[in-house]
Amino acid sequence: MTTDDSQTPSSLKDFVEVCTKAASSNFLDEDIVDDIAPAMKSLCRPDNVGHWLPKHMLSSDVEAPPASDGPLMRLLHEEPDGIAIYVCTSQGQTQYPIHSYDTWAVVGVIQGKERLCLYARSDDRLKPDFAILNEASSRVYSHVFDFPVMCLLQGDIWHTYNVEQTPAITVHVYGRNLKRVERRVFNAEERTVVTHKPEEA
Repeated sequence: MTTDDSQTPSSLKDFVEVCTKAASSNFLDEDIVDDIAPAMKSLCRPDNVGHWLPKHMLSSDVEAPPASDGPLMRLLHEEPDGIAIYVCTSQGQTQYPIHSYDTWAVVGVIQGKERLCLYARSDDRLKPDFAILNEASSRVYSHVFDFPVMCLLQGDIWHTYNVEQTPAITVHVYGRNLKRVERRVFNAEERTVVTHKPEEA
């Protein structure tokens, strides 16, 4: 089995190049995230993380925010074409709100284990603040299981759950800065959805 060196980034710069090439050379979100996923897996290898991630972002001393505030997301890099990379720290055994973004995403697990749940809507979408959700799939992602990368398309409805007691650290690449995309937050039990407009143009 041979290894494609273009898909084994050893630095953040190499990874950004893979992402920008994938975004510029593909029309469909599915193809973009499929091209980025192998590079994300390599980027998040335990023996590689220390080469590109600032130590203060990887430290176990980093305190994750209360669950009610959502995960701590720090912007690591942003490209002029809109691609943005974040490092996320989440509390141990914390489930964050179900949400969706108007952009694609690829998420890699650096430390810990996270369960990704995807949802399907079964309502007619005629009411702007109403949504009926059904869980469509659920899977734990971690290097322990050799499944460290989550791929999400624009409009996917999802949330993550940190399954361990200690904080989990993940790296997220999005098609655009999250301040510039529309976001929806769902409450499955109350069957509600709240739309948040972009903070920036």
